Amino acid sequence: MRVSVEYRTDLVPGQRHFECTNLRALLDTGACADRWQRAMDPDMERLITCKRCPIGRQHHAEHHPELQDTARQPERAPVCVRCGRPATRMIGGEICPSCFNRAAEAKRGYNARGNPLRDYVDPHPHRVGVLSSDGSQGWRLFDGQHFAESMARAVRAGLRLSDKQPGRSVWNAERQQFEYRDERGRVLLELEIGGHIEYLALDRLHPGDVPAPVTMPALLMPPALVVLWLEISGEGDELGVDWHQTSFACGQCGQGMVHAYRALDGIHVRCSGGCC
Repeated sequence: MRVSVEYRTDLVPGQRHFECTNLRALLDTGACADRWQRAMDPDMERLITCKRCPIGRQHHAEHHPELQDTARQPERAPVCVRCGRPATRMIGGEICPSCFNRAAEAKRGYNARGNPLRDYVDPHPHRVGVLSSDGSQGWRLFDGQHFAESMARAVRAGLRLSDKQPGRSVWNAERQQFEYRDERGRVLLELEIGGHIEYLALDRLHPGDVPAPVTMPALLMPPALVVLWLEISGEGDELGVDWHQTSFACGQCGQGMVHAYRALDGIHVRCSGGCC
């Protein structure tokens, strides 16, 4: 998808200039293309803003059409379950050093400069639907700053995801909340035992009983449909040239997260489980 850019041609004959909002500078398209190409070097971390810029990629294609057939392929490094970005090194095999350092700062209450952290979200348990080896339905708790992180942890634990809910979601006007009910209309209580979730159906609640909270199911979608969703929702506009974890698990196999990146010919996806 081509990005619309407003150009000025009155500054230097034969050159087009535009206002780069990321750098807050007036650039010509040739300089923009060169910065984007240099940003592909793993050692040029200071150009990370240019690396993920679709305008830079667009200008590079215009100035160097001969290189487009051999354009840099996206990184095959592992992807962090928290921020979704690739990294050559993972702490515990799951999160990148940046996310690990942020968690360490949050634990001690301040960052490297001694300032309190802002906008940090503590990981908390999310209920994820899973299938056992015999195909029976179950639910497990996995920590995550967001639901996608919890799903990613589940598939990395070797589990197959399921989008089945424990019961029907019914609105209770008296309590002003949604509740899970079984096929007989009984309300469900949620019991947690060692990270495993079980549900108990009751004809009526006793004092102190709290109905099982209604939460979202695992977000399963075939990778091809994820491409359409990213395009329609606009989330694909935020993708760069590296693989990035999306908020969807693979609907084909249920054993991987859908990763995506944007290239000159559109959005590409893969299943982290390897089915596609």
